[in-house]
Amino acid sequence: MGCAVRWRGLSWRRADRFNHAHEGNSAEEHMIVIHKPTIDDYAAVCALVAEVHALHHAARSDVYAADAHFLPEHYAALLSDTNAFPIAAYDGDKLVGFASAFMKPANPHPAMLPHRIAYIDDICVHSRCRGMGIGTLLYNETVRLAKERGADTLMLTVWAFNEGAMRFYKGLGMTERNINMEMKL
Repeated sequence: MGCAVRWRGLSWRRADRFNHAHEGNSAEEHMIVIHKPTIDDYAAVCALVAEVHALHHAARSDVYAADAHFLPEHYAALLSDTNAFPIAAYDGDKLVGFASAFMKPANPHPAMLPHRIAYIDDICVHSRCRGMGIGTLLYNETVRLAKERGADTLMLTVWAFNEGAMRFYKGLGMTERNINMEMKL
């Protein structure tokens, strides 16, 4: 299931083509378009977020509830929040990826240097589309939007069990900043 991603940037609306070999060895070209999702994308975004949540619940059922819901009012608030920048990847009319990030308030602690931090809350790619470069497209567009908003640092959280995500982000140039520790009492 290989693909070659050909980058072709457009301003806010970004389109990228890639070839994807289907079961009959025939290659089919896809146009991936990235833009801000709409309220009508709620169900598709929920399905993607639920896929990622299920992975987290399977690894850390002591932290993640079995059945979590991305409430419609939270989704609507995300879309209207001027501090947030959600984006979605579409293959034709199908939503195949979603990312959301927001600008974090500056840390007021006097020992910390001031930074303009963009924080990635989610990057989700449909399970059948992983490994095709869609996550990289979402990440790169998030980086572009963060820079556009004046961010000088991009951060996110990866759980220790999620080695694939760690490899993905390190492959994109991210490095470890700090490590959170825990102990059950």
